[in-house]
Amino acid sequence: MTLRIGSKRGFTLVELTIVVFIMATMMAVAVPYFANYYNAAKLNSAARSFVTACQLARLQAVTRQGEAVLHLDLDRQQFWVTEGRRRDNPTGSDAVVKHVDIPANIRLTTATVGDEREISEGQTAIRFYPNGTCDPAAVLFRGVEKTALISVTLDPVTSKGTAVAGKG
Repeated sequence: MTLRIGSKRGFTLVELTIVVFIMATMMAVAVPYFANYYNAAKLNSAARSFVTACQLARLQAVTRQGEAVLHLDLDRQQFWVTEGRRRDNPTGSDAVVKHVDIPANIRLTTATVGDEREISEGQTAIRFYPNGTCDPAAVLFRGVEKTALISVTLDPVTSKGTAVAGKG
């Protein structure tokens, strides 16, 4: 049995430096793509939440046979659905069914309801009726990158929301 002195196992400093350099280069390329993907996913999520709230408002109106209202607050960056008043109880209170705060890096920038002018501040409301229809409406969500945006339009006949991504 011989004992080796000065065994050459392991990595040299040059080899480790090269590996660290390659990993740093890969991270420098990957991180911006990941950040863009993450921001786009947050923007899509906000638009989907709005479309889901529209579906809920329509469902409330049809099942309760009374108006439901989707309120938009562009100053506070939030929207919520209220049950509205039923035909058999016109003095009832407007109970909040769902409330959504828009994430900090997403902005609800504009909203247009019916024949009203486009607003970029304040509040507005979209009404959903017992027959399954709603007020025509369009809202615009803008992402953290100022060019990323999603427009959601509501079909007044079907109350279906359609989200379309764009650049602007």
